[in-house]
Amino acid sequence: MTTPTHIQVKYWMYPIGNTPAVNLLRDTPISSSKDETIRILCLACGDPRSILFTLWSEKGQARNVMLLTLIVDTYRVDKNSSETFDSCWNLFYHMLIPENDLQLLRKLAQKLVTASESLEKWLASPYG
Repeated sequence: MTTPTHIQVKYWMYPIGNTPAVNLLRDTPISSSKDETIRILCLACGDPRSILFTLWSEKGQARNVMLLTLIVDTYRVDKNSSETFDSCWNLFYHMLIPENDLQLLRKLAQKLVTASESLEKWLASPYG
């Protein structure tokens, strides 16, 4: 007895997954302790993609924080300062940073490191 043959015309292949990567730290509460360990259990096969995305997105936030705090500091001091806004452009988009902009970046980084030692210090800073 013969039966009808079924030919599968479409093959479903997802070489990079069929779900978007998610930031695994998006729902973690902000803690005042730097030594607190966050434990995340990943059970799906797309988790390496999410881990890489989490690392990428957390790194990008530091860059955005530096840019926005530089803009806030500039606006607070002089609302018409084009030199510092030029420095913002150089720091954010140029691969080779001029020496004077690098000094500005170092000064801002030190200010942010000091302000971010604890949640209380951050809230007491001009950015909190």
